[in-house]
Amino acid sequence: METQGFADGRFGPVRQCFTEIIAAQPGTGAAFAAWCDGRLVVDLWGGYADLGRRRRWDADSLVQPYSVSKPFAAVCALRLTEAGRLDLDAPVQRYWPGFRAPATVRHVLSHQAGVVMLDEPVPTEAFYDWDWLCTLLAAQQPAWPPGTRHGESPLFYGHLVGELVRRVDGRGIGRFLREEICGPAISNPPGALDGSVVNSAAWRAAKIPAVNGHGTAAAVAGFYHALAAGGLLSPGMLAEAVTPQSAGPDLVFGGNNAWGLGFGISDDGYGMGGLGGSYGGASTAGGYTVGFVTGSIGSHDRIDKLENTLRECLGLAPIPVTGGPPADR
Repeated sequence: METQGFADGRFGPVRQCFTEIIAAQPGTGAAFAAWCDGRLVVDLWGGYADLGRRRRWDADSLVQPYSVSKPFAAVCALRLTEAGRLDLDAPVQRYWPGFRAPATVRHVLSHQAGVVMLDEPVPTEAFYDWDWLCTLLAAQQPAWPPGTRHGESPLFYGHLVGELVRRVDGRGIGRFLREEICGPAISNPPGALDGSVVNSAAWRAAKIPAVNGHGTAAAVAGFYHALAAGGLLSPGMLAEAVTPQSAGPDLVFGGNNAWGLGFGISDDGYGMGGLGGSYGGASTAGGYTVGFVTGSIGSHDRIDKLENTLRECLGLAPIPVTGGPPADR
């Protein structure tokens, strides 16, 4: 399947790398985009949009990139913080009475709150009922004393952040994001890894902002470009958001990482990877932003290859590959 889209002249090797990745994918296609020097320099897509290989992937093909969605939710809360309507160091209970964990808003945004899973089994239908799931989360005993450890809340980060946004602003997280921004821990409730669930109309319509945002690579890269350019947050708010709030072992997924306020942080920049291989992020050291989304579940080796090829074109040293999903790297 021929690669579609464009790559500016000096980024020809990126196009070749992407073409090789698409040719090797066993399932559906993918897309990759990059901003550099204030403009979109790469916007590529290819492959098929369905497993039956009847529909070609096009510029508007949407992907659920799993945890790549999380920073989009975080920026909604950060906008309310900038407006003085949400205090990062206030207890969550100030805005959400009855929330059991003695966590602050900062703890929630930086994955330190400890509300990472539900103790009691609930059915898949809980995903489709925002109020029900938020009630369960409010009653949940934290897995550790908030602020003492960190671990990614894989399924519920968006509910924790989104409910704060809703209670402060009155709008649900999806509406707020549309209107203000864009114009065992993952098996309860069951269904997040079930293709028949996540490809259903009910799932796409549900508000599960930790994992079920849908978009394109160009949109993801553009989101990080807008952040870096000061179009979504003030420089001071962005600087705080991408400053590590916690670092060390992740008690949910293992390994070492560092969290800002909604973003994974590395020495090179900030961003977020998603289950299956998608990724969005900004290289503050390299001065570029990238987005990679794929409908073919796999490792993060693909974005590693694409980003390091981009860096080679820019005369930058490669990013060390750790082998795990970048929370950032």
